[in-house]
Amino acid sequence: MENESARGPLPPLVFPAPPAPPKRRHTFLIGFIALFPLMLSFFVLNILWQIIDKMIGPTLGTGINWVVSKTGLFAEPPSE
Repeated sequence: MENESARGPLPPLVFPAPPAPPKRRHTFLIGFIALFPLMLSFFVLNILWQIIDKMIGPTLGTGINWVVSKTGLFAEPPSE
C-alpha cells in the first residue's frame, strides 16, 4: 500500500458557475403556474356560493341575522 501523503497536494476545488437568472417571461410563467390552483379554487368556491345563495338566499340571511341577534356581540352599546 502506498502512503496517502506521498501523492502530493490535492488539486484546488473547482465549483461550477452559478446558473443565469431566469428571464422575466420564465418567472411570470412559474408564478402563474404556482398561483393557478389557488385562483381556480377561489373561482369554483365563488360559483358554489352564488348557487347556494340563489337557492336559500333569504332564508340564509334571516338565519344569520337571528344568530347574530342571539349572541349579543353586535348589540348596540348601552346609552348613558
